[in-house]
Amino acid sequence: MNDEQYKRFRKMNAETIECLFYTHDKNKSLHFLINGSQQKRYKVTIPKDGKITCSCPDFTHNSKVNECVCKHCLHIIYNILKLFSDVDHTFFTRLFFSKDEIQEIHKIYKKLGRKKLIKK
Repeated sequence: MNDEQYKRFRKMNAETIECLFYTHDKNKSLHFLINGSQQKRYKVTIPKDGKITCSCPDFTHNSKVNECVCKHCLHIIYNILKLFSDVDHTFFTRLFFSKDEIQEIHKIYKKLGRKKLIKK
């Protein structure tokens, strides 16, 4: 995990971020509605190709330059899916999920069940 990614990891742990809703579509993409730390809502998507995205400004403007993902993506990875247990996972050097990781994500997603939208 590079320094820019680690900054976002620390923010994810220090700020209140909440997953309000999650669903999937017929193309096997997973979608998560996130309530960010500033009470703005963003959509995190994990498509079947494994390239996680977020609609937040940090992801859309800074992620490629800084070779990292935003704190909202990290929230999904660590707190909702509980996919990784450490910060030095190889995901952070490639920034996409492997086929095996995608399969694991879908297994975890199925175990999560349905989450209803929390209105705030």
